[in-house]
Amino acid sequence: MIRLVIVLAAVGLAPAVAHAQAAGAPWTLERLVAEGERTHASVIAAEKGLASAQQLLKEAQRAWWPNASVEGVVAPSVDIRCADDKNQPSPFCLTTLNDIHNPVQAFPTGALTRWELRLAFPLYTFGKLDGAKNAAAQGVLTGESRVVAARLDIAVAIKRTYYGIKIARELIEMIRDGRDKLTDAIKQIEKDVEKGKATEADRLRLRVVETVVDARSLEAVKGERLAIAALHTLVPTTSEKLDIDDEPIQPVDLPERPVSFYIDAARQHRPEAQMVRFGEAAARTNVDINRANLFPDILLVGSVFGLWKTTEDDDPASPYMNHPFASYGYGGGLVVRWGLDFHLKIPRLLRARDDYEAARAGGDAAQGWMSLDVVNAYESVREAKDRMAILYRGEKAAHSWLTAIAQNFAIGTAEARDFNDALVAYFEAHGRWLQSIYDFNVAVVSLERAVGTTVTK
Repeated sequence: MIRLVIVLAAVGLAPAVAHAQAAGAPWTLERLVAEGERTHASVIAAEKGLASAQQLLKEAQRAWWPNASVEGVVAPSVDIRCADDKNQPSPFCLTTLNDIHNPVQAFPTGALTRWELRLAFPLYTFGKLDGAKNAAAQGVLTGESRVVAARLDIAVAIKRTYYGIKIARELIEMIRDGRDKLTDAIKQIEKDVEKGKATEADRLRLRVVETVVDARSLEAVKGERLAIAALHTLVPTTSEKLDIDDEPIQPVDLPERPVSFYIDAARQHRPEAQMVRFGEAAARTNVDINRANLFPDILLVGSVFGLWKTTEDDDPASPYMNHPFASYGYGGGLVVRWGLDFHLKIPRLLRARDDYEAARAGGDAAQGWMSLDVVNAYESVREAKDRMAILYRGEKAAHSWLTAIAQNFAIGTAEARDFNDALVAYFEAHGRWLQSIYDFNVAVVSLERAVGTTVTK
């Protein structure tokens, strides 16, 4: 039985965009990959995540800017009188309680509105701001690697599906060619049966082969349709009448390189390897931030305010007295802000250190598994390449066998059994050879994904 492998990626549908291709234009592999990387929902989601990380970095870079806030209040107000016993202004407006003459009021006599602008400028934070910027920068680098990984995943799925369509069409063409030969053989055997040169068993044998050929034709057609449907999912902007180029499938050109070359390339280019490094750096930055949180922040602060009121109040004569009902005012100075919740900060610092050590150990483990992934893909490429060379020789032999038997059968020197055996053998050999090409190309695609960059010429 011919084994047809069509790999269908489990991906979500994305909305079509305005750049749909013309219905009659065949799609090449390069165009499909480029369009899928541009329009698929998983790639767009990764790009939006990167944009979010970039905004977070911009926020961290601006954290040293002065922090401004405006606070306003609208409230009822009363009259405030401040005088001595002789109804003369007191020099300080607050010497004894007897100096305050404020009549008891059941209801406010007016209203006021007070607005204050406050500014705080961080002078020194013991590394908190630098740590925030470094952590955000690692987030941007990680987001960029996620975008690369999403594009690689889509490219792998598209290439597998594209090669699946190629294989299905090659099988359909093979079956069509074999079906023509089989039709000629059946006509010949029916004539021979009438002339007594062949038996009814010979004719039935070919009829059985005919049903097998027709069944395999249906399998190939189904495989092609499923692969095209998968391609619509992977490249959502393709038109309903999607078609790819009609070039026959060929093994990709892969230079001979040692496995160490691909392992080194994966450590440098694979996005997951880069994310491991960025994750370790982010964990280290988190340790620095939590250590900086043990120290205070030094800020330069200032404020100005203004008040509008319908009531009256006496201004105090003392310059040291807080007078929130003044018409305007200002203030400022250096502020030291120090949270003394060390019972919480110290466990956070220790936890950050443990997270960093865990990230380092996890990174080492991930690098080992990624190297093993490269070796596995490399060995799959080697095996598929060797198998492809062996099966190519078998396919050529089977084709020559079928051609010779078909000619001999036409002139009556071969039996129906011989034609049956040759046709089935050709189907098996040609199908396995096509399958080996598919396996080799897909193995190369998997190797490229494991390495994180193009490895073909």
